[in-house]
Amino acid sequence: MAINPDDLQRRLCDQICTTVRVERRPDGELMLEAEFEFPDGDRYPIYLSEIPGGVRLSDKGDTLTRISYDHDIDAFLAGSSGLLIARILGQEQVGQNHGTFYVDAPTDRLSDALFRYGRAVARIYDLADLLAQTGDEERLQHDQPLSAIDGTAATTAIVDNRERTVGNFLAGHSVPDSLLSVVSAYFTIYGYGDLRDQLDHIGRMRFLYGDPRGVGAVDPEEAEEKAFRLTDEGDLELTQALRQKPLARACANWIKRKADIRTITQSNFLHGKMYHITKPDRAAAVSHETAALLGSSNFTRRGLGTGNNPNLELNLEVRSAADREPLLDWFNRLWHDEDLTHDAKQEVLDALERLGRDYSPEFVYYKTL
Repeated sequence: MAINPDDLQRRLCDQICTTVRVERRPDGELMLEAEFEFPDGDRYPIYLSEIPGGVRLSDKGDTLTRISYDHDIDAFLAGSSGLLIARILGQEQVGQNHGTFYVDAPTDRLSDALFRYGRAVARIYDLADLLAQTGDEERLQHDQPLSAIDGTAATTAIVDNRERTVGNFLAGHSVPDSLLSVVSAYFTIYGYGDLRDQLDHIGRMRFLYGDPRGVGAVDPEEAEEKAFRLTDEGDLELTQALRQKPLARACANWIKRKADIRTITQSNFLHGKMYHITKPDRAAAVSHETAALLGSSNFTRRGLGTGNNPNLELNLEVRSAADREPLLDWFNRLWHDEDLTHDAKQEVLDALERLGRDYSPEFVYYKTL
């Protein structure tokens, strides 16, 4: 019998709806019950509370309380296991505040928030269970390379866009409300688009152009001045480029809200690329937690390793906190040096406005000749 997609979708929706309930407890707490269970059969406690523009789902600390029965919770949240937890929270866009895991969402995105919350709690609990079974907890308490326990082949600090990509590194560490400090020769809307789920929730990005010739170009190939070859290293087809307008507009809105942009004043002066992330204490496994990457990757799809044809890059993850702190100090000195750098945010917004502009059919026709 052939599967009827509409009938199957209706049946799935009906079945899922019967497993999800919103109830008010006698003490007044509003709870969301779903088919997420701990190994002992208890369901995940999901508390609901109203926030401006939506609702918050949280565990009110129950997950870590359960884990503390079998683990030293301070040790579990420190070292490499703490980095794994931070990576899980970043990937699922789940926040942490004094041991409470939470997700904020508008009411029309509640189902997405529920599944992200459930995945995050399950992954963190599985990590605790795996550490208990393998006896790796003591080793992971120290600042050592992450093992294959997180499935990211992070036994090496090299990030070359083959086994490890810059895009995955940034996505894993860019937890909500974190501060990103970036040095790159280029910024592209498709680089933003591939990391949009994470970048839309960060606190702030400071982007420093390493070469003033990249400012406003938005892409390495804009020098050709082809109106519909402004992005993604110049290999866009016209049909793809026509779809860049909404992304350019979304990127511009994000920059207005979340980004500060400066540029080095002198060409051929700063060649290195850097990505530094400072996580807020409420979302970090340890106080003042940071992550950093140094190397060759620009903020383009090829540089980030997110496209179909990624560059082979040479980047090194800076794993020592003793090195990450002076690296951020170096960035801050450049950022605030009015002789070496100047503000370039409006130039980038002007370029994005051109990308997002509606063109007449005649203009499109003539540009394709």
